Amino acid sequence: MGIGSRSSTNRKPSDSMRLIMTTFVGIVFGFFIGVSFPALTTKLNLPSSLLPAIDISYIQEKYAGGNAPSFVKNNNSISSKHQLINDTLKIWVPSNPRGAERLPPEIIEAETDLYLRRLWGQPSEDLTSKPKYLVTFTVGYSQRYNIDANVKKFSENFTIVLFHYDGKTTEWGEFEWSKRAIHVSVRKQTKWWYAKRFLHPDIVAPYDYIFIWDEDLGVEHFNAEEYLKLVKKHGLEISQPGLEPNKGLTWQMTKRRGDREVHKETEEKPGWCSDPHLPPCAAFVEIMAPVFSRDAWHCVWHMIQNDLVHGWGLDFALRKCVEPAHEKIGVVDSQWIIHQSVPSLGNQGESQSGKAPWQGLNLPYGLLHLSCIQEKYIDSSITSQDQFPSDATKIWVPTNPRGAERLPPGIVNAESDLFLRRLWGLPSEDLTFKPKYLVTFTVGYEQKKNIDAAVKKFSKDFTILLFHYDGRTTEWDEFEWSKQAIHVSVHKQTKWWYAKRFLHPDIVVPYDYIFMWDEDLGVENFNAEEYLKLVRKHGLEISQPALEPSKSTKAVCWNMTRRREHSEVHKEAVEPGKCKYPLLPPCAAFVEIMAPVFSRNAWRCVWHMIQNEFVHGWGLDFAFRKCVEPAHEKIGVVDAQWIVHQGIPSLGNQGEAQTTGKPAWRAVKERCGMEWRMFQGRLTNAEKGYYKSKGIDFSNLLVHN
Repeated sequence: MGIGSRSSTNRKPSDSMRLIMTTFVGIVFGFFIGVSFPALTTKLNLPSSLLPAIDISYIQEKYAGGNAPSFVKNNNSISSKHQLINDTLKIWVPSNPRGAERLPPEIIEAETDLYLRRLWGQPSEDLTSKPKYLVTFTVGYSQRYNIDANVKKFSENFTIVLFHYDGKTTEWGEFEWSKRAIHVSVRKQTKWWYAKRFLHPDIVAPYDYIFIWDEDLGVEHFNAEEYLKLVKKHGLEISQPGLEPNKGLTWQMTKRRGDREVHKETEEKPGWCSDPHLPPCAAFVEIMAPVFSRDAWHCVWHMIQNDLVHGWGLDFALRKCVEPAHEKIGVVDSQWIIHQSVPSLGNQGESQSGKAPWQGLNLPYGLLHLSCIQEKYIDSSITSQDQFPSDATKIWVPTNPRGAERLPPGIVNAESDLFLRRLWGLPSEDLTFKPKYLVTFTVGYEQKKNIDAAVKKFSKDFTILLFHYDGRTTEWDEFEWSKQAIHVSVHKQTKWWYAKRFLHPDIVVPYDYIFMWDEDLGVENFNAEEYLKLVRKHGLEISQPALEPSKSTKAVCWNMTRRREHSEVHKEAVEPGKCKYPLLPPCAAFVEIMAPVFSRNAWRCVWHMIQNEFVHGWGLDFAFRKCVEPAHEKIGVVDAQWIVHQGIPSLGNQGEAQTTGKPAWRAVKERCGMEWRMFQGRLTNAEKGYYKSKGIDFSNLLVHN
């Protein structure tokens, strides 16, 4: 008894201590489990019954085609009932380019190029070389021989771009180099109008130097490669070749000097220069033949005003973009040109009040443009509060667009438009109305009648833009609407190649909706204005007209895009055996790439997702959903306005027969499939990279098919 009594007495404190310790450890363990629960659920393959608060539908959206967490596959029934804890899995990157915040950073292509791509073969093998420089000429066909002489002064290190103000482009095919050039044709538009719309800094980013030249320059004593050697040697960011002094000069600064390679300052007439380091005595080149470094162009582009098309006044303001301007702006004397002063642009004007056409383009409106830009610059400089701390007279605005920090915010035009301007009259009176929508067609001339029928379904509220893959543009003038359209012609390039280069979000920003259509669509039962009414009514950000399967020459591949009778719009479909998740493509959040329609905001995101070397766009249709939220509600098919897919293999016919003996169309199709797989791989890896950067380990949750 005594032992038992002693034993009992000794155990009670020990048991109590164990109970206390067990309780304490349990509380601590439970606390850490509670705190760590969100992280644990991303690392462990937990049963769905233990995850009542996880938004399964959102995770489904992140992993299409089988790349989904296993607990999602085990339970679809709760897919739309619950909210993700703290939105842990949603992608939102504020440091991404504006509009692309929903994308993982590694998939974003914020800059592109003007390199021509093949339609077949490995994308990585498309380019045997990458041009380092860009030269543009604004031309009329009557100056073709002079331009031919100019182009021959530029080596294969240059991409050639011609801006056509007279509507004649096909005719340039007589020159072999023209078949590799990029042609943009818009009637009666100027060099600076073109430059603002088609030379966005994000598009020309690969080029070290950009030549923006007139058509009337004699180049007998000029060599582009030698010119650039001197530009680099003397540290010039903005330059021009010297002008032969015997051919009519306006400024002493741009007159060629025979005793030196480069000069950066001069003496002008008494009273012309208030400061020897300011224009026109220094820091000055003319607008007829300027050459910009990449960084300088970044700034100058933002200073070009959308409504001032002649560029007068820019020459005096270029100095705002480099520092110190009197050292980084100069004239190259040993590579010189002759200004032939051909009044070709003046002849594009119209007679006004009995005046000749050229008079409407010159005084007083030329001086009006000069005074306008000077007034805008002075006003915006006065109101700018951001300056260099060390120099109160210098402007530096970190919140300005990249490259334009030296400019006062009031002068910065970070966005543009595709509205056609007059060459005469007050700029404020150019536009009697502004189109609200944009429609693009990628076309060959053989489909002219089909495109004519399609264009007539779009009202004057639409800007019409044709991308020509066959090099034939002038022939389209048989249609009156073609003379007001914008034409871009590059041999054997695709819709998505064009879209990446010529539909930059900053350029198409005035348009509420952007239609990107193929050429082989029957539109008898389609009306664009009625279509957009339904798009707005149903809150669609990305859409397409339904496809009528009974009339389409080519079978409708997806039930999602098949027309439904007695329906305005549908957003979901049933695809037996093709859809693991009902709110993911191709059963929802899905349209095809033949006739998509994007809202302004959706396009800003989609543009950043298009990869530069993937020209066919395969895989994009399954990824559009990344750009809107919730995708299954904001992506849909409009049944009440429907089209017919005629299935004409025009693009395949632009391929080339392979040495393996494959027909052209098969090699193109193989490239399409290759791009699909590569794009899906990039997107998956980009999302993995994003989650890894956030400390979320998905390695145990991904199921790879």
